[in-house]
Amino acid sequence: MDVEALRFDSVCYTYPGEERRAIDHFSLTVRKGEILALLGPNGSGKSTLLNLLVAHRPPEHGAISILGIDPTTKREQAVRQLGFVAQQNCLDPYSTARQNLSFQARLRGVRFDPADPVTGSWIDELGLNECLDAMAMKLSGGQQRRIAIAMGLVHGPSILVLDEPATGLDPEVRYDLWRALRRINASSGVTILFSTHDLDEVELHAQSMAVIDSGVNRCHGPLADLKARLGAWVVGIDGTLASIDMNELQPAIVSACDGREPFFQDASTLRVAIDDGADVANVRRNVFKLAEKSAYSGLRVTWNRPGAEDVYLSSVNAS
Repeated sequence: MDVEALRFDSVCYTYPGEERRAIDHFSLTVRKGEILALLGPNGSGKSTLLNLLVAHRPPEHGAISILGIDPTTKREQAVRQLGFVAQQNCLDPYSTARQNLSFQARLRGVRFDPADPVTGSWIDELGLNECLDAMAMKLSGGQQRRIAIAMGLVHGPSILVLDEPATGLDPEVRYDLWRALRRINASSGVTILFSTHDLDEVELHAQSMAVIDSGVNRCHGPLADLKARLGAWVVGIDGTLASIDMNELQPAIVSACDGREPFFQDASTLRVAIDDGADVANVRRNVFKLAEKSAYSGLRVTWNRPGAEDVYLSSVNAS
């Protein structure tokens, strides 16, 4: 049976002096051992939601549960279950990596011991053995980020909360970091909740995703289920190079897609979901025939399976 690691139950929060709620009846369940991505536009409520979770600030309505623990009444127990890594690395640049980790461990009431089998395993996974005695200021950006994540793991939490963990890292460093996080998740069962703007990161590493917009949960669930719910195929139309206004082209696209309306549209692009029950071959033929017309020279057409980006755009656009 699935065990709940985190539960947000109709949570509401309004900043003092503001009229509009930053979080508006937000509900979400994160399963134990899951890797879940939290996405949303700037100002959507992601940071506020994470702050309510890790700072154990009581919501004005609703409840938050951490492995069945109410953090407003059992704060100490809840704190032990969570590890948090902020977007900005919180390292003392004039201390070594080992000293940073030891200091964080003392704050958490534990001892940092690389010889401990559990601690040693994630030190190995994060590739930190060779840099433990180096000054933090002399480490690369990727190494500093790994130390910051290790500081979130130092007390052995059941849940690791990451705020945009790979922002600003080179692609290779980002890949290595996530490979280590996935291995730690697989070996220890630690639940990972991370916020991000990077949809490729979601596609490659998340098992589930949730989209928050205007403080409201617009969609959530296993990524594979969300893609299947959207459709079997996604037709993408890009008129940027052709200088085509999508508002003018939209009726023709809808007709070519057997009356299906776009789930996303802006001034130069649109996307339409096609389900398995459709005459896929006929729709595909109609769309590409439309793109070949001289009046639409330069129109770019793509035909792909739904991705995390499509799920995100459909959720935000629906709001």
